[in-house]
Amino acid sequence: MYNKHLDTFLAVADSGSFLKASERLYLSPNALRKQVALLEEDLGVELFRRSHAGVELTPGGKYLYQEARKFIAESQSDIQRAKELNRGNEVEIKIGVSLMNPADLLLKRWAKVCKDYPNIQVSVVPFEDTHESFYLMAQRLGKGVDLIGVVYDHQPFIGQNDLTFLRKIPARLALSYNNPLASKDLLTHEDLRGCTILLPKRIEGSVEAKVRDMLSQDPEIRVVELPTFDYSTFNDVSRSNALLLSCDNWSNVNPFLKTIPVDWDVMFDYCLLHAVNPSPGVERFIQVLQRRF
Repeated sequence: MYNKHLDTFLAVADSGSFLKASERLYLSPNALRKQVALLEEDLGVELFRRSHAGVELTPGGKYLYQEARKFIAESQSDIQRAKELNRGNEVEIKIGVSLMNPADLLLKRWAKVCKDYPNIQVSVVPFEDTHESFYLMAQRLGKGVDLIGVVYDHQPFIGQNDLTFLRKIPARLALSYNNPLASKDLLTHEDLRGCTILLPKRIEGSVEAKVRDMLSQDPEIRVVELPTFDYSTFNDVSRSNALLLSCDNWSNVNPFLKTIPVDWDVMFDYCLLHAVNPSPGVERFIQVLQRRF
């Protein structure tokens, strides 16, 4: 198991000084110095070179810095596994959820088979729909949160994470109920002429790139690339006549928007975002869900 002083070591290395690390950890600089000194004594390795300007990692400190996070993640996984064994193989799966990352699809599939897996208990962990909250949640995967159901389209995810594909879901367009097109049940290319279509920032090979290239060929369709894409984007669309690239998973983000199918062959990937090396219980849960999609 990892030495708890490794957390202090990482904080000091990231901050570049004991003073800055102390503000981050809410401990005194002297307390942090003592913890690092104890870690160096236990390991028999000098980790920092001290100076009036701050601290600098030694070659041995640089190596430990690169490996420490892996040590911590592996240790936490082992602890989780030990707890599962002590509970008689009972496993709790924690799913991160938000308006833009709902768990409806997962939970509906799970409800059909959960009676066959009484040792697996599922709970949800809510988080805010901001980029910062999502990235923090992604960094916690395997450490308090096990997985998130995501609409994946080549976005970079923070942390040592992996994706398990579940199914394809159609790309649609969301618009205000005050928009004249809201009366339609299916949108055609002809309907989009004279409209403004809002797309997330282009990433090569993504659904957004495919839609942009397809619509940009028609001079009567105005395509706008958004600098950010979160719940506030849906609020803005509800107060305008613009159309927003969306999908059924996001249909409940804003009640003043209608999500309408489009006459095109454009699909998102719906995936599970999880740690690269999930615990055996989480891995089992993922395998069961894959068979249900």
